Amino acid sequence: MSLHGKGRKLQWLLQVKNGTLMHFLTAATSSIGTDNIVVLDNQTRLPILNGKNYAEWLELLELTLGCMNLDFAINEEKPEDLTDESTSDQRDYYAKWQRSNNMSLRLIKANMSRTIRRSIPDKPTAREYLDAIKEQYISTDSSTVSTLIAKLGAIKYSESKDVRDHIMKARDIAAQLKDYEIDLPEVYLVHHILNTLPKEFENLKIMRNWLSAV
Repeated sequence: MSLHGKGRKLQWLLQVKNGTLMHFLTAATSSIGTDNIVVLDNQTRLPILNGKNYAEWLELLELTLGCMNLDFAINEEKPEDLTDESTSDQRDYYAKWQRSNNMSLRLIKANMSRTIRRSIPDKPTAREYLDAIKEQYISTDSSTVSTLIAKLGAIKYSESKDVRDHIMKARDIAAQLKDYEIDLPEVYLVHHILNTLPKEFENLKIMRNWLSAV
């Protein structure tokens, strides 16, 4: 190997060491004749609530409402009905709260699948509506988590598929678990994925052990 080639290899190893184990695994398999993977950054885009992304949906919904200055009704108590004796401050507060509540409800419902929206009882306030959604998901979370854990444990590498597809499939299951606040350690995920690969990928396991020891 030329000095230039050795230099590039050393630079790659240093990059791997300074990154995460998962980055190493993904980068290492990129040389096995696969197409490039394009990842789009949709972190700030509010997704449609579809039954599997509640945690992500709620986080981005709260961010969206805050950025649009519409979270007033979520964070503040509902005001009492106005009367002839209501002050100008009370009327301003009431108008602000009502606008926030109405717009929040519209935004929430517009970003839910029709199936889920039909299953949620209608509520007069955005806060109560979000609570109703939460109750629905609490009852289904445990069974979904059990299914995902079993799916990850049973994942197997198929020679008919690309190794990076295999890795991404396992990472996708881990990402789904994270939606339910089950955050698997990256070291565990890497070890688990490597243990599902056949013997021809033994060099990856050796490299993994070296990185862990250094």
